[in-house]
Amino acid sequence: MNRRDLKLDSLIGKKVRVVLFDDSSYEGILGFSEEFSEKYGYKKPNYYYIDGTTDDNNICFRKTHVKQTKAI
Repeated sequence: MNRRDLKLDSLIGKKVRVVLFDDSSYEGILGFSEEFSEKYGYKKPNYYYIDGTTDDNNICFRKTHVKQTKAI
C-alpha cells in the first residue's frame, strides 16, 4: 500500500503550514519518516512530520489527517 502523497512529498524539506482535520495548525520544516526513529524524536514509520513546532520537538501525522497544506 502506498502511504505517500505527491503534494506533501513535493514540500519535504520546505517550511510549510499544515492544517489537520481538527483545525489545528502547525508550522515548520516538513519531513517523512521511512522507519521508526528513536534517535530523532520517536518518529513513526510512514508518517509525515514537522520539525520546529513551538509545542513539541516535532508533530507526526498521516496524509489522511491533512486538511490543508501551504508552503511559507
